[in-house]
Amino acid sequence: IVVGFVAGHEVKHFALALQKQPKNAMILEGLGYVERRQGRLNKAIASLKEVLEIDPRASQTVFNLGETYALVRNYEEAERCYSRALFLNPDYPRAYAWKSRLYLDWYGDTTKAGQVLEEAAKAVGSKEDNLVSYQSILVEIYDSRYQDALNRLSSSSFEAYQDQFYYVPKTQLV
Repeated sequence: IVVGFVAGHEVKHFALALQKQPKNAMILEGLGYVERRQGRLNKAIASLKEVLEIDPRASQTVFNLGETYALVRNYEEAERCYSRALFLNPDYPRAYAWKSRLYLDWYGDTTKAGQVLEEAAKAVGSKEDNLVSYQSILVEIYDSRYQDALNRLSSSSFEAYQDQFYYVPKTQLV
């Protein structure tokens, strides 16, 4: 389910749908995403966990649950979710990027963050990914390896690094 602009009545619509199909994972997943967008993070966590009770192999849901845990700074659960998402889908670059970011946010650990990015390179291959590239630049900056970060920026094909949570133009990092 793709959830776009949130106007305010979506939760009511999802509640109506759940009355008809209370164990529909797609409806619960959509509800969780809307709740997260509305800042109701604990409710989003509950909805996404309920999805995983129905479909424990839903790697995208596991990943999104990890993102939500990271937003509430429950880093231990976020780490568990990212690891599980990567177990279920080992070639998903976004999960590597966010797991790397987790180690920067949680411990300030550039070594651990860098190890995750090395795992990403092995799993995903040579295909450049926007978020993995951005996290690699951040690790280099945090490690005071400014020339490495500049070299990576100049060789990158991306003009900006973006996710649903941020937009960073390349020029802002130079």
